[in-house]
Amino acid sequence: MIIIIVTGLSLKDVNIEKSSNLSFTRMPLNLITNFVSIFVVTVIGLWLTPYLIKNLGVAVYGILPLFLSLLKYFNLLSSALTTAVARFMTLSIHKKEYKEANKYFCSAIFGVIFLSIGLTSVTLVILPWLQNIVIIPKGYITQAKGLLVLIVLSTILHMLSAILNIGFFANHRFDLQNIIKIIADLGRLLCIGLGLAYISKSLYVVGVGYVLLSLILVIGGYLYIKKLEPNLVFSKSAYSPTALRQMSKMGGWALLNSVGILFYYNIDFVIINRVLGPTAGGMYAPIVQLTLLITLVTSSLNQMFAPIVIQSIAEGNNEKIKQQTYNAIRYLGFFIILPIIIICGFSKSILTLWLGDEFTDLYKLIWLLMIPLIVINPVRPLFALLNGLNFVKYLGIVTLFGGVVNLALSFILVTYTDLGLYAVGLATIISLFIRNLLFLPFYSMNLIQGDVNKIFRQVTLLLVISLIFIFTLNRLELVIPPQNIVMLIVYSVCFSVGYLVMLYLFIINQDEKNMVVRYIRKFKHSY
Repeated sequence: MIIIIVTGLSLKDVNIEKSSNLSFTRMPLNLITNFVSIFVVTVIGLWLTPYLIKNLGVAVYGILPLFLSLLKYFNLLSSALTTAVARFMTLSIHKKEYKEANKYFCSAIFGVIFLSIGLTSVTLVILPWLQNIVIIPKGYITQAKGLLVLIVLSTILHMLSAILNIGFFANHRFDLQNIIKIIADLGRLLCIGLGLAYISKSLYVVGVGYVLLSLILVIGGYLYIKKLEPNLVFSKSAYSPTALRQMSKMGGWALLNSVGILFYYNIDFVIINRVLGPTAGGMYAPIVQLTLLITLVTSSLNQMFAPIVIQSIAEGNNEKIKQQTYNAIRYLGFFIILPIIIICGFSKSILTLWLGDEFTDLYKLIWLLMIPLIVINPVRPLFALLNGLNFVKYLGIVTLFGGVVNLALSFILVTYTDLGLYAVGLATIISLFIRNLLFLPFYSMNLIQGDVNKIFRQVTLLLVISLIFIFTLNRLELVIPPQNIVMLIVYSVCFSVGYLVMLYLFIINQDEKNMVVRYIRKFKHSY
């Protein structure tokens, strides 16, 4: 009920019109709510990080991202299953094979039950040995174990919410999904903020916050899936071992891909914790948080293009598949370089005003981790393409290979060089280049007979634009540095407006300008 009250939407207000030609028509509202969701997550993250450091200390905070990275490891199961479910269910829904879609839906829920039992069993086995796996500050072993239990509970709820959210994905109703995410993140913030302030300065409070977040996602998904997809009804009789095997086969390769991804992004915390210590992890974590923010923005925007590509695949229109893929890479790239430019251009001021003078010298680590994302992240729509085509086998193998390279290279550089925190960052970037630029474009374009040069021309343009603006903002920071958060926000807003104007006037073509005008007019008329 709280979700309906806060969003101002009753279930009767939800438009469930099924479009036979799912395109970019819902994109404006989806983008607006997506930006609001990302803004909320960003503000929460920027405020919560120093708040946690203040209340828990740098060393204890250093184990928090390590344990939250366990949440990502556990969510591998959810991500792999959801990838397969989204593909099979969305194709069935767009082909109006609702009985088939319900079979996948029910079988997926049973899959969540089986995974939950396995996950709980593994947790009970490793719980007594937790302090031997990671370095935990003295006096926090019991709290760390409690945090792990709460993270597992949050994971189970998250897996269930991922299945319920398929209705949003299939109908391109990311506006509703984003609203629920906003409420969930605000609930997490209130729980952690008030809990640490008035109840207990412990890791338990943080764990309860993540359980609350997942619970709200489950409630929201359950409330709306019946309206968006009334043909999906959970029933024991609809369970199909064959359907579960189909999804598991694709999900198995997706799981392999997800394991490799975690070797890129989350193994850093384990290596730093074991080699450099928890305090170094506390210094590294906020910087990585900024890169994960860019990844969140990229993933959220990429998610909106995924059902559009799957719709084209369902229609069997290869020319449309290619065009939608090129468009997704182009539009995604123009959106995601904006926050990268701002963070890299004002890196010293951001670290000083956000975390304090002791973090300022890490601005070069921001450059190392973020500037390569300008060319690495725009190709992410190709993942949606491979998922839609069910060609994820070699993607999983290459991703895992690159992840193992990252793990080995990180350990070698941290252990045998004086690069310290920069070692793991360098290893991660090298490994991501192998997958995203040396493998993904060539393999994907070969499957659809596309033009790989179009992709490389686009990312080259993005890199040139970004470097020019980063250099410009860096010079501005040296001459007239922002003295406070308000001044930094003003600088960022002014640059963002100027960037969007430049983009409209000089970069996008006439057809894209016409599309922007149509979206603005449509949005005005809808209100």
